[in-house]
Formats: sequence, C-alpha cells, structure tokens
Amino acid sequence: MKQAIRSGILLPLVFSALSLIAQQKTRITLQSGKLPEGVKVSLRKEWPVRKLVDTGFIKNGNLVFTVTDSLPAVYSLNTRNPWMNAAILLEGPDVTVKFDQPEPIVEAGPSQQALSGFLASIKPFEEQWREIGNRYSAAKDMEEKLTISKEMDVPAEKVMGGRERFVIEHAGDLAGIWMAHEQLNLWREPALVKMIPLFRSQTRTAALASQLQGKLDELNTRRMTGNKAPFFRLPDIKGNEVELDSVIRRNKYVLIDIWASWCAPCRATNRKLAPEYAALKQAGIEVISISVDEKKSEWEKAVAVDMIPWTQLISPEGMKSKVVADYKVQSLPATFLIDQQGNIIRQHVSIEELKSPGGMVETTSILLSNGIIIDGDAAVKPRKGSVLIENGVITRISYGKTIPVSNDVHTVDCTGKYITPGMMDAHVHLGTSDLSDPVKARRVTDSILYNMVRHGITTVRDMAGDARFLKQLRTAAVTTNLYSPEIYYAAQFAGPEYFRMMSNGRKGQDEGGNFPWARSIADTSDLPKAIAEAKAWGATGIKIYAELSAALVTNITKEAYKQGLLAWSHASVNPALPADIAAAAVNSMSHANDLVFQQFPAGTSLSEVWEAIYKGLKADSVLMRPILVTMKNNRIYFDPTLFHGASNNMKNAAVIARWAHRTGVLFVAGTDWIYPSTNAAVPLLDEMKHLVSDAGLSNAEAIQAATMNAAAVTGLKDRGLVRKGMQADLLILNADPLKALDALFVPQTVIRKGQILHFAGKFKPDSNEKAAPGEAAFLP
Repeated sequence: MKQAIRSGILLPLVFSALSLIAQQKTRITLQSGKLPEGVKVSLRKEWPVRKLVDTGFIKNGNLVFTVTDSLPAVYSLNTRNPWMNAAILLEGPDVTVKFDQPEPIVEAGPSQQALSGFLASIKPFEEQWREIGNRYSAAKDMEEKLTISKEMDVPAEKVMGGRERFVIEHAGDLAGIWMAHEQLNLWREPALVKMIPLFRSQTRTAALASQLQGKLDELNTRRMTGNKAPFFRLPDIKGNEVELDSVIRRNKYVLIDIWASWCAPCRATNRKLAPEYAALKQAGIEVISISVDEKKSEWEKAVAVDMIPWTQLISPEGMKSKVVADYKVQSLPATFLIDQQGNIIRQHVSIEELKSPGGMVETTSILLSNGIIIDGDAAVKPRKGSVLIENGVITRISYGKTIPVSNDVHTVDCTGKYITPGMMDAHVHLGTSDLSDPVKARRVTDSILYNMVRHGITTVRDMAGDARFLKQLRTAAVTTNLYSPEIYYAAQFAGPEYFRMMSNGRKGQDEGGNFPWARSIADTSDLPKAIAEAKAWGATGIKIYAELSAALVTNITKEAYKQGLLAWSHASVNPALPADIAAAAVNSMSHANDLVFQQFPAGTSLSEVWEAIYKGLKADSVLMRPILVTMKNNRIYFDPTLFHGASNNMKNAAVIARWAHRTGVLFVAGTDWIYPSTNAAVPLLDEMKHLVSDAGLSNAEAIQAATMNAAAVTGLKDRGLVRKGMQADLLILNADPLKALDALFVPQTVIRKGQILHFAGKFKPDSNEKAAPGEAAFLP
C-alpha cells in the first residue's frame, strides 16, 4: 500500500502557559524555624518524571537549592523527622517555602496560588470526612453504622467532587495537571472520561493522558457493560431455585443487586430502594438481590429488618462465590441493569438514575429544534424539522413543526443549521503501525481518534490490523471513550506467499499469517475454524487480501456469510481476478485501480502489472463493464479509494470509478490513508471530493457514500441515517454540505450516542496551514 504522509496542523493549547520554556535556573529557598538544625531535606522532581534531584541540611533555619530545568515542572521538598512535604509548582520565578506553621506555605506563581487556595477550601471537609470515617470504623452496631454513613455524603462530595471540578477548570495550567497526576489512583470512570480528552489535546500532558487512559482501561477490564449477563441458578429465601433466564423473559429490565448483610452501604441501598420498588416494578424493572453472606441466618435477619419486598437469592461462598467471579465484583454493593435480550446495559446504577427520565441508559434527552435535516439517503430531499434524542437513540422526527418537550430536555436551536448523520470512513487501518511500544501506540492512536471525532467521523471500518490492539480501541469506544469513533474491524486472509513476502514487515505485530486476525490461507486450510477464530477475536468481516485463488475467494465468502460475518475484498487478489471477486458476491471491493488486473492473465506477477500501469496502461472499458454490471447486480459496494489513487498517480482509478457510477454501482467513502494525530484536516474530505470530481457523484451521493452506504457495508442497521430508531450519531453544521462538502468536517456540534461532545481549541481545516508561534500539537 503506497501512501504519502500529509502535512500536519498543530493545535494551540487552551492555555499558552503550558508552552515549554527552555532550560532556566530557579532558586528554591526553604525557611523554617520549626526544623531542627542539621535536618536532612530531599528535593525531588515529581512531574513530568519522578526522581531525586538533590539533598541538603538545614543551617540557621535556611536551605537553598538551585534547579536548572525546562519549565513548567513540579518539585517537592521532603523531611522525615519531623515530617514535612511541600509540593512546588515551578513556573519560572524563584520560590520560597516557609515551614513555621503546621503546614508549609509555598510562595510561587499563579498555579501554586490556585492550588493552595483550593486545598485550603477543602481542608475542613477532609477533616470532617476523616472524623466521620473514624466513628464509622469504631461503631459495632449496624444501625449505628448506617446512621453515621449518611453523614459522609456531603464531605465526600466536597472533597472528591471538588478535586474533579478543580482539575477540569485548571486542565490548561500546572495546578490542574498536578492534581490529576497526584490523585491518579483515586479517579473513577466518570471523572476519567471527562479528563482524558482535555489532557490528550496538549503536548505537554500527552503522557498524563496515557496514564489516565491506562487507569480507565484497568477499570474497563472489570466492566461488564455490553456483555451477556452470566447465567445463575440460586435458591431464594424459601429454598426454591431461581434462574436468571426465566426472570429476564418475564420483565423488560432486571436489576441485579449483589450485596451482604455486613455491608453498610448495601443495607442503606436496601432501605432506599424498598419504598421505590413498586414504582420501578410498574415501569418494567424487576429487582433480584443476591447475597454473598456465608451465614444464612445473617442474611435472613437482614432481609427481615430491611423489609425487602423483592426476590432474594443467596450465593453463600462470600466474595469467593461464582457469582462474584462471573460478574467481576470488586466491591459491594454491585448493581447491573439487564435488558430483555440478556445484555448488561448499565452497571453501578443508582436508584436516582433508575427513577430519572431516561434512567435506563447513560444519555440524556436532547431536542434539535428547527434544523434542515439531511437524511443521509441522497433520494430524500432536505427538509426543515426537529429531532428528539432519548437514551442515545433518535425517538422522534417532526417535519415542519417542533416537538413539545418538558423542561428537563436539553434543547438546541438549530435554526439556519443543518443536521446530518455522523460521517463514516469505510477504509482505515488503525492497527498496522508500530505496536512494539503499546503505550506510545495507544497514545498516538487515541489522538488520531479524537481528531476524527472532532471532524465529524463517528464510525470507522478498519480493514485489517492487529486485533489485540483494535479490540482494546473498540471496547473503549463502546464503553467509555465517546471521543473515539466506534470501530468495526476485519481479519486479514491472504495466501502463504503474501505472508512470506511480509515476513520482514512492521514491528510489533505478527507477519507470519498464524494469528486469527492475520491468517495464511491455502487450499488445505480449515476455513470454518479460521473464520470462527476471527469471529471470536471480534472481527466483523473477513478482508480477502492477496494471493488467493478464485475458488478460495468463493469459499471464504460463503463460510463468512454462514458464520454471520461479512466478506470485504480487494478488487483483485491475484491470481483471483476482479471478475472472480465480483462473481463471489462479496460485500465490498476496494481500490478502483485494481480492476486493471483483469487485463492480465491470472497469476501475472505484481511487478509486471504495476510496471505496465505506471508506464501508462489504460483501463479497457470492454473488460471493465461486465465486472461493474456484476457488482451492481450483486449489490457489491465499491470502495474506490480515489484520493489514495490520485496521490499515487493511479490515473485509471478515476476513470473506472466514473464508469462504475454510470453503471449504477453503489459507492462507499473509504480513504486507506494516514490520519493526523493533530488538529488537522482529515482525508475523508479529500475522498468525498474525489468521488464528486472523479466519479461524478453529486454532493448528496457522496454524503450517502459516507453515511448510509458506509453503515450498510459494515452490516450496521442502527446508523447512517437521520431516522427514528437510529443511534444518535449526528452533526450540526453551520453551512449547507450539499453546496460545499467542507461544511461536514467543521461541525458546530458533534453528537455521539446521544451525547454532545466538547473539544479543546479551534478548527484548522487547511492542511497546509502552519502553526502560529507558541502553538503545540496534540502529541510531540
């Protein structure tokens, strides 16, 4: 695959204060009448890297360190006896640390002042929280513990909620960065989801974003959302066995609550839920509690005392029970909301969330009012209308009239704006770069995905890469990372010769054809097993890639369909020629220029074909037309990668694409091109422009290629159109994309899964624009 690297555009940081300052000398002076003479003081660098820098000894109540470093940075002064620790946010001027009070006072720049002021504001709540915690630990009676636990909510929110808000408000300065870093192990999923995009967009904090993402990934390994609920059969309080499947069949939703009598928060949840149970039951939510008490008598007593009216089951092996392991329970109580298909759609769900409108899923209700709706189907004319989004799904569309909603629905006035489906690139490769350093690869790729979404790309079809990496990306996109397109990927099938040729290829991945996502296929291969293994690794389709016979292409396609996967092929996988591929009725054929292989005998060497192409070989319309007709009749989507072809001097690609359009072949927009990790223009815009200028599509047809058709070729029936029942992946545009496609890629608003996203910095749509002085990229 030949590609040229596009010039990148750099993103200005939200605050210029983070721009890297060249090495400079700074004095750190410690003044203390409290520390004894001769006490050893350690100076450590804490951020961006942690290391011991220097040590010294108090003399006459003073000690001076001199630091030469690139700023900003965070240092600390530490003593052991007596204990002292002072974090120093170093931004430029000399610093004085005074230690005469119970806590050291650091006199430094604006970030230090902001941090000190915040810590002082939450200190009373920290002390209150600590005092309540001590009383809770000392209490021996459960009723006393329950009473005391109610007191914790206010100080706990003031401290943890305050820290989260401080980080978000100060994400562009050293105070917020240090708070995010220092509290790394205490952050939970909601906070991490908000913070990661803020730090990912800044060069200086890219490593911090990776640390936060690593913490989120760690939490995700224990996350059950999106999985089938593990089966159980357990006894109720009367000894009758209850099966999960039977409960699911009888109810719209089932809330599983795993608890124990000795767990005070569990008991508090019981008592809070009891008066709400009838209303939840009426709303279609059944509750099943599973106790992990080892003593049945303790369980029975707690059920009676808490007056629990819903079904109670017991798994009496404590935290070692099978249900704890199956549901990956780390702490109690643990709650899971299950739909009628047996899927876990929420976990850690609160009673307040269940009672709230749209409480069944994580999104809120949004009304897009009075916009011009571009449906995604080129045959549907744009019309003025309103779109109601509930629980991440479009639930109603009204043309001409607005939709009456309650005050708790967030309304966006789209008057004069355009509403379109989110864009989809139907040919990317996210898992084929150097993966030898997984942390770096994830950091770079997350920035690429962030830039895709900010430019309106909400779904991608990945046409083969390392599934170990792609599965991680997809899981994050589905569960926690809204700032990533959803990813559907292929397993690559090719002949042994191809993998031998690639044996000296990219670092960090298998090139030998022995992995489920990169499989060497010969006539003797066990295709059912190979495709089953690809499916088990999360592949949506099989990428029929190279060095395969016509018979193998047909057999791979049939077996893929049989196992519920799609078949996506290169237009030529020599010795199988384009006519063979089309006859096999694959779902898509990629690369318009590859159809020229039909003008050579099967098995002709690649070098001979490419030499002829670059010497000016012209596509033969007589040979091309039957292939295009077969593609049309078999409803094979054409992924011509015209921008790729034009950038590599493949002139036949445009000619063949125009013939295909005239024949009535369906098109999808795929780039097979490198995406920038900075705030730069995306190649999907180039591809869509080539579909118009080269293939002759209208702007409406090009939009359909990047929405409705791209979703269809990926087997997705829940997106690609602005229709009732579709996933709410939508764009709000300031200009009409039917007049200029550029409008699609500078959206005013991006909505993914019913959530309005917020991005740092401004658009820089011109890929040749240079960064202004002091600007920095997403990544180094």
